[in-house]
Amino acid sequence: MPPQLTRLDTGVGMLGDVPDLTLQHGQLTEEAALLLTSRLRELIRKTNRDISLGGGVNGYRAGNLDAQFIDINTTPAVANTEFVVIHGLQRVPVGYLIVRADKACNVYDSSAGSWTESLLYLKCDTAGVTIKIVLF
Repeated sequence: MPPQLTRLDTGVGMLGDVPDLTLQHGQLTEEAALLLTSRLRELIRKTNRDISLGGGVNGYRAGNLDAQFIDINTTPAVANTEFVVIHGLQRVPVGYLIVRADKACNVYDSSAGSWTESLLYLKCDTAGVTIKIVLF
């Protein structure tokens, strides 16, 4: 799968947008009031018990969090070699968590001072690992 340059803001854990509502004679219509009530209840439910990391699909927002899942298909063939991770957070990442790895490994920061709104640099102490991270 190609690097994800944009973060996709849909998927498991996301709240749907509310369409523009117009007043009729200075009041909400019954349909608009029902829509707002429904969305408010959904927001309360999500806040109270449904905080989610989402479905884990590459490039997608990590549920309700300002985070993104990234699949690293294979780390370099030489251990401890820097590799670039392209992301769509549109800000410099704070960090990352390893969600899955197909081999035992340690992933660590590289050139952290050079991380940008679309790139970060990592190293892995094991060659040829497939990794999924959540970037936040």
